[in-house]
Amino acid sequence: MEAALRDIDMGSWRDRTLAAVAADDEAGLGMWMTDPDATPHGGESVAQLCRQGRLLAEGTATE
Repeated sequence: MEAALRDIDMGSWRDRTLAAVAADDEAGLGMWMTDPDATPHGGESVAQLCRQGRLLAEGTATE
C-alpha cells in the first residue's frame, strides 16, 4: 500500500471509535464531519486526505 494512503492522521482521536469521540467531543466530531477543512483533533482534515489521494492518482504524492 502506498504510504501516502496508509491512514489519515487522526491526532488526539487516534485509536478511538467514532462513538467514543462523539461521547467526548460531539461538537468537534460534528465539525470534522461537515467541514472538510476542519481539524478539531489536531490531525489531518478530510480535505487534506482527498488532496493526497488526488496527488497519488496523478503520480505526484509525497510521503
